[in-house]
Amino acid sequence: MSTYNGFVFVLDEPERAQQIKDAFEHFGDFTDTISTPDWRPKTVEICFISFDGENLDFAALGKRGRRVATNKDQIRFSSPMDLNSLPFDRLEELVELMREKIAAGKRIIVFGNGGSASTASHFVCDLAKGVFTGGGPRIKALSLNDCIPLMTAWSNDEGYDRVFVEPLANYLEEGDISDKGTHMLSTSGMMRHARESDASKFIVATETGILYRMQKENPDKEFIPADPCAVCKYMKMITLENLRDALKEMKYEVKVPDDIAAKARVSIERMLEIA
Repeated sequence: MSTYNGFVFVLDEPERAQQIKDAFEHFGDFTDTISTPDWRPKTVEICFISFDGENLDFAALGKRGRRVATNKDQIRFSSPMDLNSLPFDRLEELVELMREKIAAGKRIIVFGNGGSASTASHFVCDLAKGVFTGGGPRIKALSLNDCIPLMTAWSNDEGYDRVFVEPLANYLEEGDISDKGTHMLSTSGMMRHARESDASKFIVATETGILYRMQKENPDKEFIPADPCAVCKYMKMITLENLRDALKEMKYEVKVPDDIAAKARVSIERMLEIA
């Protein structure tokens, strides 16, 4: 064991293991008496707890207290994380994706809200410096949390929901968005995909009006607008009353010059081909 890398404790007594699980669940901490000769008093270390000696079950912060009569130390474990609940398959996918992008010379951009902002900055420090000084490649990593003036400018002018979206758009390049899970569909196609897909969360990149219908038809799923400001004021002018009057009185005729119509027709035909 090393005071620099944390400690691993194997507690393979079933009754004791259950007591620890119950303490973590109900109180969020527990104190045990353990022999830790190389742990300095009153210092906090990262600890891993195993109940079978093969798998790590919990991660927690441990603080060494006073030494008791049995020549062992009181250790208080707090802030536990149940490692069995972590989606390791998704984490492995993320690691492989990052390796792929780093090898291709792509950027790794991270950001976080609240306390996660400091985590994002620390993570970038590990990527941009720690990996290289440890013998790895130089990584193009940056945290969107680190330019406070830019964050406050976007927040002040456009709202806090834009503080990451807008700065991130400055770095987008071709190929940054994976084609896996990305679908270019018509309106009916988007509705059908939302209904039939096993996914529970969708990012929708189109006029935001469709989100109301999507949410109404799929109340157990979450739909996130890629751009909350993507609202077409002209589409909102199409009401049942206006449609009725247009058909009844044959008014609201729109005439488009032939040269503009020809250019517009190309875009419409391409869109229909994709759909």
